[in-house]
Amino acid sequence: MEYGIKINFYAYNGDGTFVYNSGNPYISFEMGKQPDNLVDFMVANTNTSYDDHSGQVPLAFSHACAAVQFYVYCVDGQTYSVKDITLKNVKNHGNYYYNTNSWSLSGGTHDYLLTESSITPTTDDQRLPCGWMFLIPQSKDAIGIEVRFTKNGSLDELTKTLSLRSDSWDAGTRYSVRIRIGNSKPQS
Repeated sequence: MEYGIKINFYAYNGDGTFVYNSGNPYISFEMGKQPDNLVDFMVANTNTSYDDHSGQVPLAFSHACAAVQFYVYCVDGQTYSVKDITLKNVKNHGNYYYNTNSWSLSGGTHDYLLTESSITPTTDDQRLPCGWMFLIPQSKDAIGIEVRFTKNGSLDELTKTLSLRSDSWDAGTRYSVRIRIGNSKPQS
């Protein structure tokens, strides 16, 4: 073995397929289909020689996905029963490129059911049971949140689709999405 020669090392956790691609290495990654099973996808790479670190490879992993947590709350004093909340049109497949620390999204989209059990929101934030979702960084232009609910004990089910604020979810960043149910001004 020749000492002093620098070698590129690449690592990642979870499922995915490593492709070297003529010096432009990437991981082809697809998110899981259930919110509870999404992987906090992490990556690392370094360029070092065998003798720089006594035969050990030092790797510093970084988060390649955005972490998103969802809350629901009520603003108008009415009684709501939220049947389910779905995150719609999420891009769930892409390639993570090591050389640029960036994603290229591919494939279709997937809808994620965030809660299947009924929730009665109060004026306090209630975290949805799906916990943290780890999503491939992406623009939120096409993503929506669909909420199915009833109001004041009515049997008539209502469905509202909400848009998300801000431009994108970025890698290594945590986001909290607060879903407001009800009118801003109480009705008399």
